[in-house]
Amino acid sequence: MNKRTSFILPRHPDPCPGMPVERGPADEGVGWWVPEIKHTCLAKYIDGTRKAQTKFPRRVLIDPFCGPGRVQIKGEQDTRDGGAIVAWRQSVASGCPFTHVFVGDLEQLSRLKCVDFAVHFSLMDLTRNVDMELDPKRDRFAEAAPDWRLNMPNGLSKASLKDWFFDYWCGKIRGLGMTISDVMPLIESEGRAIYRLVFFSRNPFPERIWNDVAKSPNLSLPF
Repeated sequence: MNKRTSFILPRHPDPCPGMPVERGPADEGVGWWVPEIKHTCLAKYIDGTRKAQTKFPRRVLIDPFCGPGRVQIKGEQDTRDGGAIVAWRQSVASGCPFTHVFVGDLEQLSRLKCVDFAVHFSLMDLTRNVDMELDPKRDRFAEAAPDWRLNMPNGLSKASLKDWFFDYWCGKIRGLGMTISDVMPLIESEGRAIYRLVFFSRNPFPERIWNDVAKSPNLSLPF
C-alpha cells in the first residue's frame, strides 16, 4: 500500500528583485492561503493531469489577471512565484510544458472543447457590493451573470443575496455545458469568507483530479 507523502510547493529566488511585486491591497503582503492552498492546488492539478496533457500537441495556459509574476506573503521577507509562474514551472517539472502562455489577456474561452477553468471567485467583493448592485444604474455584475436582477426571487433578503448570486452564477456556467466541481475550497481570514476556488470543465477526468487535489492540497496524489 502506497503511503501518500506531503506535497511541498517549490520556492525559487527572485530573478528580478528590482521589479514590481504583488503585496495585496494594504501593501502588507498577500494571505498565507495564496501559496498553501491556491497555488498548491494549481500545481497539483497540473501534475495530476500530466499524462493526459502530453497527448495534446498544444497545451495553453491563459491567466487574464496574472499580476507582476511575484508575490510577497504577509510576514515574509522574500518573495515567491505568482500563479502563472507556478503553473509554468510545474508544467516543466511534470514533463508537460505549456506550448503557449497568454497572460494579461482576455479571450472568448467557453466555446473551446478541451478547456478547464480554475476560478478565484471573490466572496469578499460580492459581500461588499452585491446589495449596491440592486441599483439599476449599476451594471457591473451583469457581466458575470447576465439578467441576474430579472431572475432574482421576490422577497429575497440582503443576507441571502450573496449566496443566491453565487448559485445563479454557477447555473450560468452549467448552461455553457460545463460541470462544476463538488469541492470548492473556501478561504477565510479572521472569520470572514475571502474567496472560493471554483473549478469547471467539460470532461469528468479533470473534475475527478481537481476534487482529489482540492480535498487535500498538502498531500501528493495517489498515482
